[in-house]
Amino acid sequence: MYIVGFLLVLGPLVTLHELGHYLVGRWFGVQAEAFSVGFGKELAGFTDKRGTRWKLSALPLGGYVQFKGDMNPASVPDPSAPKEEGSFQHAALWKRALIVAAGPVTNLVLAIAIFAAFFAILGKPTITGTEDSRIIGAFAEGSVAEKAGLKVGDTIIAIDGAPITDFTDLREAVALHPDKRLVFTVDRAGNALTVPITTARVVIKDDFGNESAIGLIGVEARGAEYVLEDVSALEAVP
Repeated sequence: MYIVGFLLVLGPLVTLHELGHYLVGRWFGVQAEAFSVGFGKELAGFTDKRGTRWKLSALPLGGYVQFKGDMNPASVPDPSAPKEEGSFQHAALWKRALIVAAGPVTNLVLAIAIFAAFFAILGKPTITGTEDSRIIGAFAEGSVAEKAGLKVGDTIIAIDGAPITDFTDLREAVALHPDKRLVFTVDRAGNALTVPITTARVVIKDDFGNESAIGLIGVEARGAEYVLEDVSALEAVP
């Protein structure tokens, strides 16, 4: 099932990528000899009035565009082919550069368009409230912080008088002091409280077998909360 899903996503993405190469190449007068959806044996196809063979091939692993002068679908130049007009090698260097860049640019534009469509239809995620990683979102089982009296929603603002600016500060301050009494200053509904907590001592082992003790209090940061906000088509563009 995963393989089917992968192919269903990969096929259109690569095809559009190659279509970007094709369209810019055609704009600059470079002739495409073949444009294939998939690789391998041709299952069906037709030749248009410009001489391009459009085909559906057996292996649905993307696709390719083969320009005049290419030795194979991988766009390897044919050393025996003359640099005649309409071939990729005959085009100016800046034109070839733009043709090569057109594929990734097409994928980038497609990604922006997909996100914009999702945002326009479903709404754009917008953070609500305060995004502050110092706010306690949950406790681990057996948390010493919970046993000491901290509550979900408390904001840890200092440890032993040292200001805490984010969850990284909190984690580092606690980890350096295993099995030690620390005084936490927290904001609870606008009121400053001090809560002494003795950190838990946990022994960890690195990839080389070395052991070290760190302190833990068993708290998790509250994640940011989002709502889907209706936006205009222009605002939906990431």
